[in-house]
Amino acid sequence: MIGHLPIPLGRKTVITPQEKTTAKQLVHTMGYGTCRDSVFKWTLYWRLLSDLRLKGAISLLLYRSSEFKMYFFRYTKGLDTLLLWNYIFNFPLEQLRSRVIAKEEGDFSGKCEIEDRRVFKRLRTTRSGAWADDLSGWNNDETEYKNFLANHSVTATSGKSNKHVLRHGIKGKLTTNKSVFVAIVPYEGESEKRVIGNKPASTKLYSISPLVSVTLGDFLGIFSRRLRYVDQKPLKAITGPVPGLWLDHLEIPGKLNQMKVAKRGEKSNVCLAWEGVNEAKEEKSFCQYWRVLVVATREIMPFDQLIRPS
Repeated sequence: MIGHLPIPLGRKTVITPQEKTTAKQLVHTMGYGTCRDSVFKWTLYWRLLSDLRLKGAISLLLYRSSEFKMYFFRYTKGLDTLLLWNYIFNFPLEQLRSRVIAKEEGDFSGKCEIEDRRVFKRLRTTRSGAWADDLSGWNNDETEYKNFLANHSVTATSGKSNKHVLRHGIKGKLTTNKSVFVAIVPYEGESEKRVIGNKPASTKLYSISPLVSVTLGDFLGIFSRRLRYVDQKPLKAITGPVPGLWLDHLEIPGKLNQMKVAKRGEKSNVCLAWEGVNEAKEEKSFCQYWRVLVVATREIMPFDQLIRPS
């Protein structure tokens, strides 16, 4: 009587003979070596990428980095982990793609972000057409601007436009420019707010968060609203660097004015830095307008909320 067949030697895989043959030819063509171990590892890695494509994880495939390849080349059994990552990162990555395309076309308003229903419904804004992430203009009443110039002599420190700063960073420092990675991230959770009748607020929430790690001094964007020069503080405004100067963010909505405001005793992770601007060539004797830069004051991890001072 013939007994059980012997267990085949070698590693158990789900790789088909056709995949093995194709991978061997590809490894040889790309100059990755011809040893059995090299062929085996590359075959498993390409099979992992193929499985991701079949599962619809296109964003991860498009935006994978060299670090991704280094890690999963060694640990190719991480399909379930990667699918979980795709569930978390797919929407933010698609939003990032939209922002990059818009900015390459010269649109820094951020309106592309609120076109998605998941974001728009959470913001509950009725002024989506006025949405602007790149606005630092004065109030339509020119009298306020003229009064400011008459009462204050402030030297401009920058001649660059808001679009230039958003594209190239503060003083052209691209490596510290993380503004494109700041996103409106929708999520489900328990709100701290209450509505009429003491009923719980909606659980469909959002946060203003970076998608990448942020370090001290990184530039995160422009807190862009209308500038006012009046004695009395407007209803929703941030105090400026000189008496009577305010940044009014009531009428013009935008991403960074949706940031969480630090409560009493709560530590913020960004600061608002005012910068005087005059875009006229070689003219710095006065400010045409002010912009408010949002700058990280400490390390911020991906998906942590941005918190500004009150």
